[in-house]
Amino acid sequence: MSQSSHEFALYASVLGFDHPIVQISEWGDSRLGASFCSMLESLDHPYVKYLFKKNTEAIEKTGNKGSAPKTTPAESVIVGMRDGTVPGIGQSAGTNSYISFSKLDNQYMNSHFPPCYFMKLSEVCFLRAEGALRGWNMGGSAQQFYEEGIRYAFLEDRDMDDIKYKDMLEDYMNVTKAKDYTYVDPTGETPDMPSVTKIPVKWDNSLDNEKKLEMIITQKYIASYPYSYESWVDLRRTGYPRLFPVLNPEDGDGSLTMGDNAEYCSGLNIIRRLPWFTDDPQTKEDLNATGLPALGGPDQQATRLWWDVDAPNF
Repeated sequence: MSQSSHEFALYASVLGFDHPIVQISEWGDSRLGASFCSMLESLDHPYVKYLFKKNTEAIEKTGNKGSAPKTTPAESVIVGMRDGTVPGIGQSAGTNSYISFSKLDNQYMNSHFPPCYFMKLSEVCFLRAEGALRGWNMGGSAQQFYEEGIRYAFLEDRDMDDIKYKDMLEDYMNVTKAKDYTYVDPTGETPDMPSVTKIPVKWDNSLDNEKKLEMIITQKYIASYPYSYESWVDLRRTGYPRLFPVLNPEDGDGSLTMGDNAEYCSGLNIIRRLPWFTDDPQTKEDLNATGLPALGGPDQQATRLWWDVDAPNF
């Protein structure tokens, strides 16, 4: 896959349907994540300027954490939820303030027909960038593929004429330093969190390979939105991008703690795998005989798979 015409996707503009993320964003249980918001803000990414809407209603500070004002006015901030947050009950702003947090601008999305990608050119570019960084013959340099990946990272239909991402692209690719940004939860229920994204966007050959890898995987993570599986694999495999630690890890199966993976994942305590679950007797027998022993550890969220090693990338 070397050009956008090679991309593999379902095209909404041809098949006559809306991208599922448009519908999902209207559900009361789906809002922008704080880690993604912080990353976009720190890098001054185009998405934070047009793809997500500001808080829909005024948000009252009900908790005693952080530096939020008593009232955050409606339509004043792009704000996401921390992973692991315990929200209020229901889908009314009166009982659940997080309902007012940022979601997609569906009007823009519906008018720009984002395809449902199975394989996107930007993903291939970032794969080749990482390969070149590791010294493999990928047919070009890490910088070449990294920059090409950013250029094709947008989610709008390639054939649209008024794509805002393209209008902001050159300025974005020349960001030489991440902005100082601190996440503030308007509800006061979670603490302030300084951004953990400290890398530039503009390629810098003077950086070491670890920083360059972080740049590649961070941009790959943004380019993959709204698809999660590749990003989850990269996160476990490399420790990047840097994300906020998940709150309340004890709500899982007890295998995760706030300090997990601190050296390589900036304190990130993510689920490393999905525990096995089945009601089928034969499947249970097979799992007990072969699957579980092959794990090399307990059948828990924190158990790493064989390719997810706790070691430096270089």
